[in-house]
Amino acid sequence: MAYTKQTFEDGEIVYARHLNHIEDGIEYAHGLENRIDTLSEKLDDATEAYTSYNEFWDIYQRNGARTDYGHAFAGLGWTTTTFKPKYDINVTNAQYIFASATDVPDMAAHLESLGRTLSFAECTSFAYMLYWSGKIARLGVIDTRSATSVDNMIYGAPGLITIDKIILKDDGSQSLKNIFHSAAKLANITFEGTIGYNGVNFPCNNLTVDSLLSIIAALKDYSDSGSTYTCTLGPTNLAKLTDAQKAVAQQKGWTLT
Repeated sequence: MAYTKQTFEDGEIVYARHLNHIEDGIEYAHGLENRIDTLSEKLDDATEAYTSYNEFWDIYQRNGARTDYGHAFAGLGWTTTTFKPKYDINVTNAQYIFASATDVPDMAAHLESLGRTLSFAECTSFAYMLYWSGKIARLGVIDTRSATSVDNMIYGAPGLITIDKIILKDDGSQSLKNIFHSAAKLANITFEGTIGYNGVNFPCNNLTVDSLLSIIAALKDYSDSGSTYTCTLGPTNLAKLTDAQKAVAQQKGWTLT
């Protein structure tokens, strides 16, 4: 075979193309290597974050054994991003638990999304749970049956709109002094158990009719006591009720004011 100048030139072109392909392959490999390094760094960061999360909540919740949550989630910094407990929250002391600036608007839904529960079934101290916490709008079920008093429980909760349910003792023996002081936006609430505290006050003008009827239904029957007990709903709330609805409370020995 005779080799001409053109043959050599064609060979050089083919060789150059092969070199380009090789260089492209090397560049692609470097790109893959960089992407792998980036993914590896992200994995390391995620692993470190997960480890930090576990370490923090293991300590803060004592591996799930903590029950004294007084002031536990009060103040700045607790948001839907940071408030992600690793364990269920079983409370024996709830004083100031969500006070000040706790920013988790729907506490019940947020905990449900995390697969966590908030139980007050064994709680004996409820004072000032949401003290001047204006950013929590909804709480779930608050079981108060282990406490002799729920005085000042929702004292100073200007942003609270809904409490799914408050469970009281059946005998009506609990003190409810100032239970809803400065909770002006509260609209939705359901009671289970019995309200027996004379002078119980609901200074919440936004209460729905259903909420008011739940309060009346929970009032203890003092009709045979010979005494008159007072439940203050305020003129705005009283105007929402019919005479027949108000009569239910009166028949049980209560004066609604």
